[in-house]
Amino acid sequence: MGPRLSEFRGWLRRRRQYRQLQPLWSDLHRLMPQIALEPPVAAPLSNLDRRLYRRVIELYDGSLALRPYLDEAAANRAGRIGTRLGMRADDLAAVMEAARLRGAVRAYGHGAPQPAVEEDAMPARLDEGTDLAEEVARLVRVSRAYAGSPVVAAAVAGRDALPAEETEVAM
Repeated sequence: MGPRLSEFRGWLRRRRQYRQLQPLWSDLHRLMPQIALEPPVAAPLSNLDRRLYRRVIELYDGSLALRPYLDEAAANRAGRIGTRLGMRADDLAAVMEAARLRGAVRAYGHGAPQPAVEEDAMPARLDEGTDLAEEVARLVRVSRAYAGSPVVAAAVAGRDALPAEETEVAM
């Protein structure tokens, strides 16, 4: 029973991660439905490993399509706010990428390109040496920040600080 329980726990973790990627993926898919190889499935039960991998690839494809719109100013503001709040490095990187992408989604929706960005500002690519589990965990952090971080909201709104009442929940 041990291996089956372990497999089930792994499946539950991947299903939770798949759902946690939904906020970011949903916005990118709404703007660019062509990123999806297959129609979205509300609650995937089969082929979850493949679906999670596809979700990661689709997020990369959407991010690359948004390249001319990436909002470096919002990312920099998020970085300054997060640094002042004492965020850990991985959380800081996530809010910066989330702000960059949220600003890009907004600009893309309005049809106004942002200035071109440097190559190092681009989201990482999924190369042969990339650990998929680590990349999924990173993208989950980005998606969470994208969906609900007050740091991201403030940065995209052009603010360099959070209102005092939001400072405690930002972490």
